Amino acid sequence: MKKKLPLRRRAFAILCKTGMYLAAGITAALLVFLIGYIFVKGLPNITWELLTTASSTLKGTTGILPNLVNTLYIIVLTLIVVLPLGVFTHQSCCFLYRDILTREFWIVTYI
Repeated sequence: MKKKLPLRRRAFAILCKTGMYLAAGITAALLVFLIGYIFVKGLPNITWELLTTASSTLKGTTGILPNLVNTLYIIVLTLIVVLPLGVFTHQSCCFLYRDILTREFWIVTYI
């Protein structure tokens, strides 16, 4: 049987939950507004020339191609390093957990 909470505690819990949802809603609304503002103001300025040329003060060009390529290199290298670590860590944790459960089951069967 579930014990009922006092009225004051229930009111406090409802107030806290409402405040949490309100803060999360405001944060989500601000995030959507900022992303929308950036897209509305920035999307018209993105051209194919900006994406495919390198920045050069001497030539007077502006581009982000080297930055995009370096970002892709960093992502690929990070995946190469982190993916095996994550997979092997997960497998070793599963094996340890299985061994501990197996040991406990053997103890239970002997008792």
